[in-house]
Amino acid sequence: MSSKGDPIIIGIALAGAGAFAFYWGLGQYHLKKTIEYTPTSKAVAVAPGIAEVSGVAREFEGKAISPFGKKDCVYYSTQLYKWSGSGKHRRRDLVKTWESEKPIYLEDETGRVMVQPTLKPKGSETAALVKMDEKASDVPDKRGPITRLLKQEMKIDTNDPVYKFVSESYPSLSTYNDKLEVEETFIADGDPIYVIGTAKIFDPNEETPRIIIWDDPARKIFCMADGSEKEALSEVSLHYKLGALGGPLLFYVGYFIIIARLNAVSSLSLFFGALISGGMYLWLAGVFLLAVYNGLITLKNSIDRAKANVDTLLEKRHTLIPQLVEVVKGYAAHERKLQAKIAELRSMVAPQAGKSLIALAEAYPQLRASENFTELQEQLAKVESEIAGSRNYYNDSVMLYNKQIASFPHLLVAHALGLKKIEYYAWKE
Repeated sequence: MSSKGDPIIIGIALAGAGAFAFYWGLGQYHLKKTIEYTPTSKAVAVAPGIAEVSGVAREFEGKAISPFGKKDCVYYSTQLYKWSGSGKHRRRDLVKTWESEKPIYLEDETGRVMVQPTLKPKGSETAALVKMDEKASDVPDKRGPITRLLKQEMKIDTNDPVYKFVSESYPSLSTYNDKLEVEETFIADGDPIYVIGTAKIFDPNEETPRIIIWDDPARKIFCMADGSEKEALSEVSLHYKLGALGGPLLFYVGYFIIIARLNAVSSLSLFFGALISGGMYLWLAGVFLLAVYNGLITLKNSIDRAKANVDTLLEKRHTLIPQLVEVVKGYAAHERKLQAKIAELRSMVAPQAGKSLIALAEAYPQLRASENFTELQEQLAKVESEIAGSRNYYNDSVMLYNKQIASFPHLLVAHALGLKKIEYYAWKE
């Protein structure tokens, strides 16, 4: 039997931590490859499935106020922790979490898409990457470069902000005789954010369905950072290296401490430990090859999906043009010039006809005053924007795909699968 402070306890803890770090690192590696293989989409062109978007955060149905820091924001997540125990058995336990439940908007130059933030990890591939980039000089007792994360410990002082917060929000702990901590993460309106997650229809019953990006439990892919894709990828890559590459080494150190404590060090026991650690790295190699294969297939599917989405939007535009022409015909009885213009519009291809109709509205104020014409014109402008965004997404997908299959070791997998370079697609208007 081992007594308190026995090295075997340390060995078991290190071995367990190494195994967990390896498992967690594999999840971070999967997230890393998903980011690399997912083209960035414009907000207006986001379609159901895995989606990656960058822009700035905007409020959805009003701003929120963070419960601890009292910050105006679009999202917050506040955690209350308590410390207990002493020495090696000292630990920090989560008491309660306060989190805003409303979605937020991610806005770029093309429009907005809804996002359901998730800052607390909910799976091995989920990353909480909201970084810290704003000095919180107005927060008392600040230690270190704390910014968007407000973290403080409670003092036995009625004027201490943590004491006040605990007294108001969780009064049963206001007399707790050990350390309490509050951590608060928030996203302010206008903060730059990068998001990758699962896009779905927000409300299928809406007349104009909206898309929302969220953390789908089935896929467990979600990442949000307050910077660019490059910064998010750098953060995830660091997590992957620490976990997947460092985990087996940590496991072996813990294993060695255990066998040394049991006086069981031998060439066979050392080989057995090395075999387990080596097996982890072989597993990682297998995951790498599988990730390359899945990534190329995912990219190919993204291209097919993007092409189908553009074709659908083109068809939608083709149905809007005749509707606009019909509205114009309502005024043709009064204007001979309009009759001639309608005949001209019928001979045009869709994009030219759409531009001519908009120009026509400028020349005829009575058309601009028509509610039907205005509504159809707005729909046409929106479809044109969606077409442009979807085409860009398609071209970005093709460019990323061609780049990947031309690089090592992806080219070996691509050759084995018979995957070839894809040309940029030219749509017939």
